Amino acid sequence: METSAPAQEGKLHLAQMLANHPVLAPLCREVMGRMEQSRFINTTRKLLKPYYRSLLREASNERERGIIYLLRSRRGRYRIGAAIARFLNMGSEEDEAREEREDLFELRQRRSEYLNTWLGRIPHVEASTSDFDSSWDHCNEILPEEDEGSSSTDSESETRVLPHLSEMEKVFRDSRSFRLLINSFRKILLPRQLRQILDSNATSQIWLSEGQNNSVINRLKSYIEDSTQLEWNWWPLEARMRALKDDESRLLWRCICGSRLWMEISNKEAEFLHKTLREPHSDSSPRHRCCPRKYQYLGVSRLRGLIHSALPTSSAGQRYTPTPSLVPSTSVTQSSSSSHNRLRPSNTSQSLSQQQGRSNLAQQSTANAIPSTLSNSLWVLFGVQGPRKPLELDHIVIDSATTDDTFYRTLRKQHRNHRGKLRLWLSFWRFQYCDVVKFKRLAPKWVIRDRKDLPCDPEYIYQPRPPIATNPPISRHEFEMHLNACDTPCRWSWLFFHECMPPLDTSTSIGSIPKRNKQFDITNPTTSNKPSEGLEAKHTVSALYVFLYHILILAGPFGFWAWWTTEHPGDLQNAVVPVMVAIGLLSCFWSTSGLLPQGREANGS
Repeated sequence: METSAPAQEGKLHLAQMLANHPVLAPLCREVMGRMEQSRFINTTRKLLKPYYRSLLREASNERERGIIYLLRSRRGRYRIGAAIARFLNMGSEEDEAREEREDLFELRQRRSEYLNTWLGRIPHVEASTSDFDSSWDHCNEILPEEDEGSSSTDSESETRVLPHLSEMEKVFRDSRSFRLLINSFRKILLPRQLRQILDSNATSQIWLSEGQNNSVINRLKSYIEDSTQLEWNWWPLEARMRALKDDESRLLWRCICGSRLWMEISNKEAEFLHKTLREPHSDSSPRHRCCPRKYQYLGVSRLRGLIHSALPTSSAGQRYTPTPSLVPSTSVTQSSSSSHNRLRPSNTSQSLSQQQGRSNLAQQSTANAIPSTLSNSLWVLFGVQGPRKPLELDHIVIDSATTDDTFYRTLRKQHRNHRGKLRLWLSFWRFQYCDVVKFKRLAPKWVIRDRKDLPCDPEYIYQPRPPIATNPPISRHEFEMHLNACDTPCRWSWLFFHECMPPLDTSTSIGSIPKRNKQFDITNPTTSNKPSEGLEAKHTVSALYVFLYHILILAGPFGFWAWWTTEHPGDLQNAVVPVMVAIGLLSCFWSTSGLLPQGREANGS
């Protein structure tokens, strides 16, 4: 069926039609210029699969279905991709002999006549839902052998009308599916970060803008950030929207959680995105990783959840419910062999253990708890600026049972352990995201940050790798959302406006973080001082904390002023004394907190 003459000729003609399309051909050439030919062929094969499925849904009769079945097999799509690459290479060779060009043109005309005859024999009836496997055999029987003397001159071939072949080309070319295929090639040419935005959000929630944000609030944010030369977290307000350069545009999108996000891109990328957003997109749901903005528990359901989380488990339930320490995916006290078996549960047992012991998962997976003898364990180095000047380092173990949800919870727990109680609760430097940095060991237990860098050493396992990878590997919005996710059961679920972030059972975030199969020993004096890469907790200035500290400093003096003027209407001099002291405290606050750039230390957090 796949090796029949009509199938072979049809695939070659389809490949030539795609390679000569005025819109698709330049995109294919640009894509092929950015990758090896073998990778281009495989990429084209993958893109032709949704193209084939979409065409099948649009087919209205048996003839169209028979034509579309040229794309049915994986091997057939691979051959079409290889033929497209071959035709594109032939079109780019300008020193091709004239005779060879004429032979190719004549071969194309003979193929067109052959296919036109074959297509004319396919019955033109309404499409049925039955399989069309016998269509090729039927067409092979009724199709006459190719006549070697049926070729004509170039002028005659150009003027010859082939209505059935034109109908075939129209099926592949004049359809919504073909526009989706063109859009898929356009997405390949976009940077990885832009592709992720398009894949995770509906196109109706994405737009471009070239205007500047000149609002008073945004200008105030810009003045504060430029004056302090620091990153600020403006929650509950939006982040600062910086001024666009002459060659820049702004891409904005509305996340499914309701937040408005944006990034600055070049005008060339904006023009490319504008063409992409105009075209139709796949009907598949966006692959978002945020919590949808909706109220999941209302009324009686919310009250029932509150009562269920507050009441203790019955004695019968306790007998048949394993304790968190016995959950296979989190057991850390068994021998290495038993732990190795427990770390590979079935999908059902893993899902059950995650539901029953998720609150305990947030308190485990540290480097000292899980044995390092497991052959399938990987390690992520994590650095936090604690009370001491050098960084506080720890490891996060990654095994077959680790998900994105357990990773975020372990990261949050280790940050709390090493940050220090006073800094954790009182500091206006708040943990917001992580960078991949190179750590440098100066002495035992004395490690500093060298520079922001992605490892190129093959001992580090992560995807994608430079130059495609971005740093930070996880977007700040996603990181902040999942880092502050609720425990299960959530103690705040009874609040009407509270929305719980659903746990992630994926490993997307873990896959993009550099990991290696050995730990970084900072206490051994004989350990090499070779730099190692890992995650560093990045802290930004919380505008809400700074505002609350100003309120605490000024509330008492101004309250005293109001009370004093009420009790002593004519005595303003004594009433203003606490206010002057408070103003002096404000100057001390700004000069000693590290907010001002003058005299600031490198690690002011």
